[in-house]
Amino acid sequence: MPSGIEGCASTTERTFERHFATLDMVSLTSLTVRKKDGTKEFKYDSLLVKSNLLRQDKINPQHTIPVIDDNGFILWESRAIMAYLVSKYARNDSLYPKDTKERAKVDQMMYFDGGTLWPKIFNCYMPFCRGQADSVNEADVAQLEKSFEVLNAFLDGKEFATGDNLTIADFTISTTICVVLCFDFDISRYDNVAAYYERCKENLERFGFEEVHAMGVKAFTEMYHANLQESS
Repeated sequence: MPSGIEGCASTTERTFERHFATLDMVSLTSLTVRKKDGTKEFKYDSLLVKSNLLRQDKINPQHTIPVIDDNGFILWESRAIMAYLVSKYARNDSLYPKDTKERAKVDQMMYFDGGTLWPKIFNCYMPFCRGQADSVNEADVAQLEKSFEVLNAFLDGKEFATGDNLTIADFTISTTICVVLCFDFDISRYDNVAAYYERCKENLERFGFEEVHAMGVKAFTEMYHANLQESS
């Protein structure tokens, strides 16, 4: 394995907020691969100082986190990074199967999370958390609830997102659920989702689930409740 993987982040508060959860996903993936397979620790910085902004422009014009530099191989977008880390460094393919159909199932759930579930959460709560809206839009809440109904249906009869085995799709979906709970969203209404989240936490805790998410959970929760107090 290379000597280390460096990461860089946007210096803007807005970008940091938006990608806090995606950084957690990659952190969890790297810790899981390292602890599960005995590989060396992945090293990266979560924030980029201003003096390195020009370098960041060249590495990632999006100014998003996380970004990895694996001995000159630059990659951003958290789900792509997770797939890369597991494909390159894991000792087996259990987290991201090589079988075409099984891998497609994992990709499907990651795309659902990245393209539907996470954007619905972001659009629903972040304008309020940033003080750009006086309250959470009820129409956005309704759209988010519909997305969780779909997730609940996806999980029917399954232990994890794609079946009986834990995959990187579970890393990203469980992180998304972890974030929505910061906004007092009630997942107990969705039996499959609630049970699934508990299974994910139980299976991932040995790889640092609570520790990895602690900073992001604290930031999102404090942001949301501070604005609740101001609006009341």
